[in-house]
Amino acid sequence: MTSALHQDLARILGEDGVASDGHTLARYGGDALGSYRAFRAAPLLDRVAAVVAWPTETEQVASLLRYANSIRMPVIPYGGGTGVMGAAVATDGAIVLNLQRMNGVIDVSGADFTARLQPGVILEDAHTAMMGQGLRLGHDPWSRPIATVGGAISTDGVGYTAAAHGSMGD
Repeated sequence: MTSALHQDLARILGEDGVASDGHTLARYGGDALGSYRAFRAAPLLDRVAAVVAWPTETEQVASLLRYANSIRMPVIPYGGGTGVMGAAVATDGAIVLNLQRMNGVIDVSGADFTARLQPGVILEDAHTAMMGQGLRLGHDPWSRPIATVGGAISTDGVGYTAAAHGSMGD
């Protein structure tokens, strides 16, 4: 049996765009922060979201956020889950907005030194696309094969090249 929330989000995203089973909620309930690093905040890691949602386009994100706002439900963005700072830890009853299916490279311009990427693009894929235009991704964390652009931007991630190139925000 699915909840009314699940059903409402399925109308926005399609049935394959939402899950509310226990396994999925546990899998996407947080990032790589472990209780051994959370210290006094460790009990916060035991919270459980209500649903996980996977939009595939910008209008679906906008519709989901309008809906969540109308019912005053928190939304927790989720990238690759590789962060170790607790940025993707769910709150009880929240919607986890998993952006991994929005993984397109829109365009890269070596002439303009710009790249337009969807938030779910894996950093390694972004780097490969940029290399094709004579550019490189300065951000290079250990998690580049699995971390996402949106997650790295939202946490102002750093990697081992941060000393030379700065954080993701730089």
